[in-house]
Amino acid sequence: MKFRDFLREQKEKHAVLAFGRMNPITNGHEKLVNKVKEIADKVGGSHHIVLSHSQDAKKNPLTADQKVKHAKRAFPGTNFTAASTRAPTFFDHAEALHKQGVTHLHMVGGSDRTEEYHRLLHKYNGTHEGARFNFKSIKVHSAGERDPDAEGVTGISASKMREHAKSGDLDSFKRGAPSSMSHAHVKQMFNDVRKGMRLHEEIIREGVHDKGIFKAVFLGGGPGSGKDYVLSKTLDGHGLTEINSDKALEYLMDKEGLDKKMPEDEEAQRMQFVDVQRMSQSCANVLHFMAVMVLSSMVLVMIQKSMPRSKRCLRSWAMKHQ
Repeated sequence: MKFRDFLREQKEKHAVLAFGRMNPITNGHEKLVNKVKEIADKVGGSHHIVLSHSQDAKKNPLTADQKVKHAKRAFPGTNFTAASTRAPTFFDHAEALHKQGVTHLHMVGGSDRTEEYHRLLHKYNGTHEGARFNFKSIKVHSAGERDPDAEGVTGISASKMREHAKSGDLDSFKRGAPSSMSHAHVKQMFNDVRKGMRLHEEIIREGVHDKGIFKAVFLGGGPGSGKDYVLSKTLDGHGLTEINSDKALEYLMDKEGLDKKMPEDEEAQRMQFVDVQRMSQSCANVLHFMAVMVLSSMVLVMIQKSMPRSKRCLRSWAMKHQ
C-alpha cells in the first residue's frame, strides 16, 4: 500500500447507529444490540445505541435515565445514550456523528424499519438545500425479522411486556427479557415499569398472575419507626394494597378540623372516629387470625407427609392452638 493511500484510508471513519424506545428491554432488543456490535467490529467503527426520551404512563413507562441504566446493566460494554428534547430523533444523532468526523454511517433497525431508514437518511444526505449531513456512504442493516404477534418468545414485544407488568405476571415478563439479565435485575425493571404505569397509585390492581393475591402482610411499629420505608422498599409494585388505620383517623380529624394534639374538649368528636378505627382494627385482627390458621394448616400437612409418626402430637398441638 502506498503511503498516500494509507493516509486516505485513515481519514475514513465508520459508525454504527441504532435508535429505539426499549420501553422496556426485550429479547428482541438483544438481537439488535448484538447486530450493532457485530457490524461495528466488522467495519472497524464505533457503535451508538440511542434510546428515545419520551415518557408516559401508557406506552413509555420508563424514563430515559431508567432505560439507559437497565440497558447498560443488561448489555455491559455497550454504548447507550439517551435522546433529549434538543436531539429527539435519529436525524439529530446522525448529524452529530457527521460533525464528529464520521464519513460512513451504518444504520441498524428491525426489518420493518429498514426501508424507511434508507429513504429518509438518503433524503437528507448531501450538499443540497435541506441536507443535514454529508456522509460518503449510508448503509442500512436489518437486525432480523420482527413479528410481535407470533406465539412464544419470538413474538415478545415491548407492548406485551407492558401487559405482563400490568397484570403482575413477573414470570411471563422474565421470559420476554434478555437472557443476559439476572432475576434480580428483571424484577427491578418489572417494578420500574409498574411504577411508571402508575399502578401503585390505584386502590386495587390485581391480575390472575399476581403473586400477592390472597396474601396479607402485617407490619407493626410506632410513629417514625420506618414502616412506610420498609413497605416502599420491599412490597411496592407487587399489587398489594396498604390499609393504614392511622391515616384514616388523621384524614377524618383534618376533615372535621380537630387538633392532632388530642385535647380533652374534642374527645367526644374524636370517639366517633376511633370507633370506626376500632372496627377496621377488628377486621384486620380477623384477617390475621385467618392467615395464621391457613399457614398452620399448610405446615401441618407438610409435616404430616414427611413425618407420619408424629400425627398424634400434631393433632394435639393443633387442638390446643385453635
